[in-house]
Amino acid sequence: MNFMWDAILDPPIVVSIRRNQVEQYVSQSTARAVPPTESEAAALDGSKVPENRIRYQFDVEISEPQLRALRGEDRVTNVAPFVFGGLVISGIASVLLRLTGAAA
Repeated sequence: MNFMWDAILDPPIVVSIRRNQVEQYVSQSTARAVPPTESEAAALDGSKVPENRIRYQFDVEISEPQLRALRGEDRVTNVAPFVFGGLVISGIASVLLRLTGAAA
């Protein structure tokens, strides 16, 4: 599930959360059933999706500690490729230097 909060937060946070984490952010009291539109119902005809399928719409509420945790995860995921790339490059350089004897 992907959620994007960009209305209030600066900079916006794009987060992929697991199903078991949804309950932490969703306010259960705000659940409202949203029936499928005619175009959605027509698209579901002939598929394996049951006709009585109902979508729910929820309001998302984030506390300050949850926001800090999300921002921390966002920072880690943004920096991780650079750290991993640096480790790979330094490992390759180390192997090449040892093979050529330049490290001695």
